[in-house]
Amino acid sequence: MLIGDKEGYFTNQGIRIKFVDLPQTSVQGFPSLEKGDLDVVSAAVSVGFFNAVLSGSDIRIVADRGHFDPTLGCESFGIVGRKSLFGEEPIDAKSLRGRKFAMNAVGQTGYLAALFLKKFGLKLSDVDVVRLPPTAERHALDAGTVDIVARSDPFFYQLMQGGHRLLSGGSSLAPGAHLAVLVFGPSLLRKNRELGERFMVAYLRAVRKFDEGHTDSNVAIVGKGLNLDTADLRKMCWGRTDPNGAINFQSLTNYEQWGQETGNLSRILDPSEVTDTTFIAKAVSVLGKR
Repeated sequence: MLIGDKEGYFTNQGIRIKFVDLPQTSVQGFPSLEKGDLDVVSAAVSVGFFNAVLSGSDIRIVADRGHFDPTLGCESFGIVGRKSLFGEEPIDAKSLRGRKFAMNAVGQTGYLAALFLKKFGLKLSDVDVVRLPPTAERHALDAGTVDIVARSDPFFYQLMQGGHRLLSGGSSLAPGAHLAVLVFGPSLLRKNRELGERFMVAYLRAVRKFDEGHTDSNVAIVGKGLNLDTADLRKMCWGRTDPNGAINFQSLTNYEQWGQETGNLSRILDPSEVTDTTFIAKAVSVLGKR
């Protein structure tokens, strides 16, 4: 959306974007979204989102915001192991069991960590789950106070810059799964759908520009907007967002099944309860399908 704002795509649709920093996680933005204080949230897929819908919140996933694409040949999310512990030795259940693993056990990092551990016959209960702010994870790995971290960019890149070992990338754990999604609240879902449709046209134009990759203009805009070094940005893996905003329903169901299995979600919702694809359909009719 930074690109869409700076390139004038939203302005062309008569929209002025105001970016709001959420306290910690996207889940914390859902009450404000429900009340209409926010119109759109860029969110990681989480148990919190599904539980919010189950409790009656009028919020819906309306488009892809980034997904794991194995064809890219690089990773924007990883399970990273401490170099002094894992070295280059083969990974097995014994080397993982009981290790201090930094993640959000009920969030996206917990889901992907669970998929990773499952490959070795383990569950989250077989490791020592700890919660750290992303800014503290690199130091914790360097200092040996944590053994494994599940994290996405830009912090994943910083972990790898410390020479730590990539145990698994997100694209091999959950190919096609959403890294993030775009969520509308009632202000765009109900009160002003026409504004939501114009927003989506601008958003998909921005997505298609972003998908051009490390162009000079893209790097300059993202670097300034996120206060990231442009040299680092050029080395990072830029994940793929579907140019038509397509939603991977199966990946959402897979996540819900995990939430139900872990006792954090009471039931699996029908896609119609958590998504609204009419906005991307309208935008694609305007822009053409890619």
